[in-house]
Amino acid sequence: MQDFVSAQGIRPEIIYHYTKPDGLIGILKYNSFWATSTSYLNDKNEIYHARRIIREEINKHKAGSSELFLEIIRRVEGAYEDTMISNEYYIVCFCENGDLLSQWRAYGDNGLGYSIGIQSRIIGQSPKSKHIKLRRVIYDESWQRDHVSSIISNLATTIDMCYGVASIAELDRTTVLPTLCSILHSHLVECTFTFKDSSFSEEKEWRVVINAKDNDIDFRTSGSRLTPYLVTDLGTTEKNYPLLPISEIISGPLLDPVITRNSIKMIMEKFQYYSASYRSSVSPYRI
Repeated sequence: MQDFVSAQGIRPEIIYHYTKPDGLIGILKYNSFWATSTSYLNDKNEIYHARRIIREEINKHKAGSSELFLEIIRRVEGAYEDTMISNEYYIVCFCENGDLLSQWRAYGDNGLGYSIGIQSRIIGQSPKSKHIKLRRVIYDESWQRDHVSSIISNLATTIDMCYGVASIAELDRTTVLPTLCSILHSHLVECTFTFKDSSFSEEKEWRVVINAKDNDIDFRTSGSRLTPYLVTDLGTTEKNYPLLPISEIISGPLLDPVITRNSIKMIMEKFQYYSASYRSSVSPYRI
């Protein structure tokens, strides 16, 4: 996993979440974001892209493999598919650029919304947030394939070197087999939520990924669809300091900067976000 850690790199000081006016009010008022189930993202291809690569790389390694390796793959494939349809993971999306035209169009209410800058170093740092991870999205498909292939190859090598003569029943009894399955499953799930098609690379996206096993899920409407979501403080707040680490707010390119500045000042004072700054977008948005 060292290459994965290297690819994640250093967190940017600030990452930005684009939202509509109602979303901004809710985030400031309740000191929280809504994390959407990975099964209900705006673009399902975001997850299918990673699943396709993982499936194809696994299939490449099946030919000529040992019975033990194939048994691990069989179990992991089943567990992986169960995870993908379980609504177990939830995501909040951020971007390195707080004033990006494509993001205003897609998520910033067509230029009439807001971009909220969060201090990334604090995300997932509270003691209660072990289930929260911040991950840089990786867009290079060649790297994605090499990484998945490396994970599987390393597993096959470990099996041959350490457990080649052991039976499946014996490895099950000593919990070695379930442990190996769990490790591979965890790595593949990690890849699923950090891989994205290269056509989206302009976004330079970061994702807060939340395992929701022990959390309360709520529902909102998206058109005619009911979408499960999770209310989260991103693992940044404490009881004695419930505010989010908001650094700045940027208003969309179609909003009047003078009127909006006054409104933002008032709302930040109301909800006690005194240290957050404000600026208006300079993106050349055309209707």
